[in-house]
Amino acid sequence: MEYALVTAVLMAVVVGLWAIRQVFFGGLAADHALAAASHHVDGAWGWVCDALAF
Repeated sequence: MEYALVTAVLMAVVVGLWAIRQVFFGGLAADHALAAASHHVDGAWGWVCDALAF
């Protein structure tokens, strides 16, 4: 019984590490970070313009 539990846990770790590798090396994380950064910069620029306008 313990061997089945240990095997299941190890397989879950391997699958999880593979999924993380796919996200980072597949470019998904970088694409998302760039999209979020540009949106944040646009929003921040709006706040700066509003602050300087008053």
